[in-house]
Amino acid sequence: MKRLTKAQWRGAEVYNPHNLCSLGEGKVYISYRPRGDSRSCIVPGWMVHGIGFSTDPTAHWMDYGSKSFSSWGRESKIAAFSDAKAWASAKFGIKSWVRDPFGGWQNAKVFARAVKIAREQLEKGA
Repeated sequence: MKRLTKAQWRGAEVYNPHNLCSLGEGKVYISYRPRGDSRSCIVPGWMVHGIGFSTDPTAHWMDYGSKSFSSWGRESKIAAFSDAKAWASAKFGIKSWVRDPFGGWQNAKVFARAVKIAREQLEKGA
């Protein structure tokens, strides 16, 4: 099955990992938050975002209620990603993850559902 291009996703009104997860009726997705500029206090790392709820109600205000897994450097980034996947998998019962075209990581079942819905929307619009 051929992948959808970003233009096709946009045609289905999907512009980012949050929209994609919502379309597939998912609960959570993972994205990477890069370091800000040199004056920024933003810590880079992986974020587990909830759709309509906080994955970490006690999170720092800059995390906007998302569970964060901080990283510094390549090895730390890989380890933090493994920690984020393991935590989200255990908490939300996700068995496998796939990378979405926007750089986020989605539950494989949610991603497949979103692809199917997007294709149907594109066919109706054609």
